[in-house]
Amino acid sequence: MRQRGKLSVFGCVFLAVLAHAAKADDKISFGVGLGAAYGGVGINVARITAGNMYYGAVGCYAYSTGEKDAACGGALGWISTNLFAQANDQHGIGVVIGAVGAENNSSGLNAVYGGGVTYTYFFSGLNQRGANVGAGIAGGDYKRGVDSILLIQLGIQF
Repeated sequence: MRQRGKLSVFGCVFLAVLAHAAKADDKISFGVGLGAAYGGVGINVARITAGNMYYGAVGCYAYSTGEKDAACGGALGWISTNLFAQANDQHGIGVVIGAVGAENNSSGLNAVYGGGVTYTYFFSGLNQRGANVGAGIAGGDYKRGVDSILLIQLGIQF
């Protein structure tokens, strides 16, 4: 499958950049979940600094068992908890670019690429292991034109 090859290359490049850019006081985090920070239903690798999370994600937004087809892709994002006046690492505002949805057309299921703005609530705080929930809005490049997409998120960072 061509999508798996693209995802593998994307993942390897992102991990190399992440490892090179990491500083001694930074934390590397892995997550699994549903939503923009996980590339649909998928995983992410993140670098967490003081109040910021930079991540790369790979996952799928749609899967068809009948045709054994999937709309998978990758995404890059940034979440900051430093944007609020009160010091609190549980509320994050972020941006995401990459796969934000799926569409079914004559060539089968395809990932929809675009960008968006997200809100994430970290139950244990950004710098701790734990669950997170969120929502956002994105714009995607569908065959019929650009359209907005409501994003939901539920995940766990390790």
